[in-house]
Formats: sequence, C-alpha cells, structure tokens
Amino acid sequence: KTQVVSQPFVVRNLSPLVSFADGERTVTNLTAAEIKGTVSVPEGAAKGITITGLESSLDDGKNWKPVFAADGNHDSPNEQFTFALNDLPEQLYTILFRARDSRGIYGRTIKTLIVDFGPPPPPVVISPQPSSVLGDSDDHDPDAAGVQFALNGKAEAESLIKVSVDASVFTGKTSRDGAFAVPGVTLKKHGENAISLTAEDAAGNTSPPARINLIYNNPPTLKFASPRPDGGLNHAVFHPKTREARH
Repeated sequence: KTQVVSQPFVVRNLSPLVSFADGERTVTNLTAAEIKGTVSVPEGAAKGITITGLESSLDDGKNWKPVFAADGNHDSPNEQFTFALNDLPEQLYTILFRARDSRGIYGRTIKTLIVDFGPPPPPVVISPQPSSVLGDSDDHDPDAAGVQFALNGKAEAESLIKVSVDASVFTGKTSRDGAFAVPGVTLKKHGENAISLTAEDAAGNTSPPARINLIYNNPPTLKFASPRPDGGLNHAVFHPKTREARH
C-alpha cells in the first residue's frame, strides 16, 4: 500500500460572529440610525484568537469601510461596536458586515434597516359590519359586563391595531398578510357605540383613525300569558280567519 500524507492544514470552520443588539432587522421613522452590536470569536475556537477588524458595506460588498471598536481597537475575543448612519432617505437598506480574526478568517452577516416615514392607511373593519346590532347572544364572555366580541379586519402587515371604545383600549397585531382579530372588545353602553381604530406600523407611524358605530341591544322577549306553554284552551277552538277563540 502507498500512503500519502498531506502537509498540515487549518480547518477554518469557526468564523467570527457578528450579532446586533436589536436583531438582524430594524425599522425606524428617523433619518439617523445607530446600529450597536458585538463581534466575537465563537466558542470552541482555539485559545488566544482575537478579533482584529470589522468592516461594513452599503453597496453589496463593492466597497468596505472600517467599523471601529467601542474601546478604539479590535484586539480581544469580544468587541462592542456602534455603526452610525445619518441623513437617511426612506428606503430599505441591506448592510453587509464582515469580521476578521487573528487567523485571517472572515465571518459575514447582514443587517436589514428599513426607514419608513409615512403612516399606514387606516384599518378596514370586516366584521362586525358598521351599524351592526350586537346582543347577549353574541357575547364571548357572558360572565363579564357588557358584550364582548372580536373585531376583525385588514391593515398594514405586522402593525399594532388599537381599538378605542369610550375610555377603553383593546389591542391586537396584524399577521404577515395584514389580517387582524382584536379579541375582547367590549360594549358596555346600550344603544349606539362609537368605535375608533388605528394601525401603528413597525417604524412607529400611526394611521389616521377608522371610525364605525356598533349598537348594543337585545331584541324584546315575547311571552304568552295565556295559554301557557303546553297548556290547553279549555275546549275553545281557534278560528283561523277571525283569529278568535270560540267555545
């Protein structure tokens, strides 16, 4: 048998890690943003390895600029950093980061920044329909005062929905497709109730209010004094034309 022994080589499978204080996606309604994070040597890497540099790119890696460590130098296994951007127009930014360690190994990650100045459109209520009458038969929680129900509709995706009824506020979130169901909305006042809804997007912009009216009322109950349920008419015959009982 012939045995071939290669020259020593390094397995570079533990690259530096870049993490962000507020996650990999940030939404803001400001023209300036500060991205704070940590660059570190991963657990399991050989002792003595340090971070030696961090760079960022706003043009898909065509140009790279240094991002300085909070203490001035990248020279330890863990480094804090702050990356500032100013005079930002409204758009989506894909920011590339690459970190280098003392072995010359690079680790890369992406930060998404969304700058959004405009408010979302008002929510659209699907059910109950405006001017609907709700009664005790619609109540989701008979043990609580008033009538409780879920308000369903559509609004900007992943926004916060606030429903105001008198001094009470009920909240819910829209899904990725913009659908929402705000549970526990309560009408305590009999008669007409004014309801206001707003949507707050991920950047903190609030929509103009949508307004609807709903009516809390129960239909009258009809009770017969005579004849009683399952009772007779004492041999009387009900005439279908005159609607009179004849003995």
